[in-house]
Amino acid sequence: MDVGQVALGRWVRILRTRMGLRQHEFARALHVHWTTVSRWERGVALPRPAQVEAAASLYLAHVSDPGSWSRQEPGSFHRNLRTMCIMDTGSPQLGTYLREGVRSGKKLVVIHEGTAEGLDALIELTAGTWTGDPACLTGQLSFIPSQAVFAPTRGALDPSDVLSRGLVLETRARDAGFSAVWWLADFRPVLPLLRSTTEILALEHAMDAAMRSRRGSHAFALFPRSSLDERTRACLLCLTPQVATEHGLMENPFYSDPNLCLAVRMSQGSHEPAEVGCRGIT
Repeated sequence: MDVGQVALGRWVRILRTRMGLRQHEFARALHVHWTTVSRWERGVALPRPAQVEAAASLYLAHVSDPGSWSRQEPGSFHRNLRTMCIMDTGSPQLGTYLREGVRSGKKLVVIHEGTAEGLDALIELTAGTWTGDPACLTGQLSFIPSQAVFAPTRGALDPSDVLSRGLVLETRARDAGFSAVWWLADFRPVLPLLRSTTEILALEHAMDAAMRSRRGSHAFALFPRSSLDERTRACLLCLTPQVATEHGLMENPFYSDPNLCLAVRMSQGSHEPAEVGCRGIT
């Protein structure tokens, strides 16, 4: 029995069980008999490339729909370093995020599109749930146009430049007596500056590393769902421990999921069993 064949069968089983599907349900979605799925998972038979791609795409569709995830206990923004929201409109969780930050005495930095009225942008981002009066938050709440942080250098967005600007803002906040900075970043005006999925993920990797090195800091990122393809959304989810959705604040069950990374690769036509055997099997 081929080792790569067995590894690929294990990967198929992991995807099926993580989606909460029985073999006959998974088989129906792939238009095969359930005994065929059983043979794949036992390493007796090897799925065709088109079937591997279909299984990967099915998993990506599941990941992209938080309503299909197993329900998680409501999270707290204090428990994780980063939260992501992939929606085309504002999220009520953003209002909750700001209220938690106010109560805990954090410096709140809102990076928005750069409209004249920062408060109007904030009301939009929080889906109308922010009712705080900025006049009562003197020094605690700052509005910064996105171009001040995400300014391109020679026509390209350099993650190291973005992090340097952010570090300057955090240093000023700590000098002013704040223990940490909580960021709320609207990425809708930023995405046009990023020329590929690779650049989007490079920026997210850099921000993840930065949040891990800055004690007490937290970032809440808002990405427009309609501007991201399914694979990009899946890769972003793999980088974020917590997600704000229309279903509420959820712990992300796909955070650092190597099988999700493989599903992205497989859905793009990489079907080598050997690749599956050396990475992505948990």
